[in-house]
Amino acid sequence: MTPTPPGPARGTTAPPSAYPKAAPGKWLFGNVRWWVIAPLLVASTMLNHLNRNVLSQAAPVLKMKLGIDEAALSYVLLSFQSAYIIMHLGAGRIIDRLGTRIGFAASVAFWSVANICHSFATGWRSMAVLRWFLGAGEGGNYPAAAKAIAEWYPPRERSVATGVLNIGTGFGAMAAPVLTTALVAYAWQAPFVVTGLIGFIWVWLWMRYYRKPEEHPWVDQRELIAIRTGAEIVSEKPDASSQGVWRTVLSSRNMWGVSIARFFTEQPWAFCIYWLPTYLNTQRHLDMKGLAIYGWVPFLAADLGCIFGGYLSPTFNRLGFRLLTARKLAITIPCVAMIVVLLAYQAPTVEWAIFYFCIATFSHQALCASLLALPTDLMPKHTVATSLGLTGALGFSGVMLSTAAIGQLAKHGIYAPIFYALAFMDLGAAAILWILVREPSQNPTSTSR
Repeated sequence: MTPTPPGPARGTTAPPSAYPKAAPGKWLFGNVRWWVIAPLLVASTMLNHLNRNVLSQAAPVLKMKLGIDEAALSYVLLSFQSAYIIMHLGAGRIIDRLGTRIGFAASVAFWSVANICHSFATGWRSMAVLRWFLGAGEGGNYPAAAKAIAEWYPPRERSVATGVLNIGTGFGAMAAPVLTTALVAYAWQAPFVVTGLIGFIWVWLWMRYYRKPEEHPWVDQRELIAIRTGAEIVSEKPDASSQGVWRTVLSSRNMWGVSIARFFTEQPWAFCIYWLPTYLNTQRHLDMKGLAIYGWVPFLAADLGCIFGGYLSPTFNRLGFRLLTARKLAITIPCVAMIVVLLAYQAPTVEWAIFYFCIATFSHQALCASLLALPTDLMPKHTVATSLGLTGALGFSGVMLSTAAIGQLAKHGIYAPIFYALAFMDLGAAAILWILVREPSQNPTSTSR
């Protein structure tokens, strides 16, 4: 007999009619965080990266229709990134204030409107303005997702949940070449309009199905206990709710260490998202059809890396390493494999180049599963979105610098220094983590699990 899910009387003020009427079956009961919350987080990240990749995939068409060459494309990307940095800081604080449910929905709705408005662009300047608004909205995705993970997952599951969340990056990047190629046949504006409309479907699903664990009508006592188990295993200052959020975050050496690490790690992934299609088009001579055939493959490898990296940290943890050490090991090992990106540059054929890019994207996303989980481990829950916002803002400041440089180099077909930088940036990030990030001394419960 199917059990009746707990009603909203356990802490929520919403009436029963606000929730889905159909009771979940036994397959769902006790696993709401994996069967309801995780797919919503994957979908938001997929949309986030789908919107970004549409521009890159449509670059050959936009070059003809709007006169956006490689240098102009870099200006458009810089506009997006400047807004993304600002709102990574601002959105994190807003989401901590509004709460995950409302804050996340507002962010996705805002970026969906901005994406649809791309269809009104008439040149690179208007595209840059519209891209700024898209970046302002998309800046809320990762802070909100990190806060949701902190609310719904115990520490031992957070790197897995972050890896699952990051699958959306690959899904979005894989869908972009196929979707863009199909839609630009009708009009160059079509990919922006369609992806924007999909965002509103996500907002409806999120508002209907997301609640905190204590308030969700489908969460039973067993799952609630599982979520709360070990909740303070690593986080510093668990009693710091009386301290200002920004003061807590900015005074944390650990958060500065993670932020500096992300300054380096964001740049290789940004190259894959923004510049890989251009590189394959101009240097490997792939047309739109070729990009649709080959362009998605490295991002499939990236998704596999997300899963692998998500389980790598818990594996080290079970081998007896303390949780923070397990996270660092799970970040460092894939960094070494990133050096293979140099082979992609020297590959004799496009097929071999794609193969080496697959190893690089697999490795990079494997390390990100643990890196993005660190703010949820190290900081009190009421500061998680703000903390991740800080790390993302500093990370994307590095992307802005590299985008300006890559735009000028790519315009002249110079890629060798770019690939050498990509090969070693993640290793630099790993070194920063080992030097700066420490297990909080004020939390004696931070033992191995």
